[in-house]
Amino acid sequence: MDRKIKSLIIALTSLITFSSCEPSDIDGLPSGKHYYMIVNKTNHNVRIESSPASAAYARDTLKLCPNDSIILNSVVSSFSYAPFHAGIVHLVFNDTLYYLCPSYKGINHPIGDSEMIFAQGNYSTILSGPDIYLYRYEITEEDYEYAKAHPYKLEEE
Repeated sequence: MDRKIKSLIIALTSLITFSSCEPSDIDGLPSGKHYYMIVNKTNHNVRIESSPASAAYARDTLKLCPNDSIILNSVVSSFSYAPFHAGIVHLVFNDTLYYLCPSYKGINHPIGDSEMIFAQGNYSTILSGPDIYLYRYEITEEDYEYAKAHPYKLEEE
């Protein structure tokens, strides 16, 4: 190839590459801050207990009174933003009814909605960037009824 053509191609490639000042999410996570709002729209006290699979992350317990809400910073999980680290998340209603929000869909949990607060796909988008992203999940009476029909039985100690 002619030396002038090679130089022109290199110059154009450099110009295209370095002329863009916008952050890119092609090779990584989308830029901006990501938050998750969880709203308790029930008449029950709700506790969210998360136990990450990795010991590098601390266990956490969040408490929501009826009609209360909380905003969580996002975590990075499986190359995307998520409300919780991979592991175990329980919804606990009135300190007695435990529901396991599975982190996957499988034989024991065929219904996608059973993931409830664990799955980002169950959140509605409130703000969509470019600097701030806000997602919202409402814990409803239907979630409570589903948890009653599919309770998690704690292991005997």
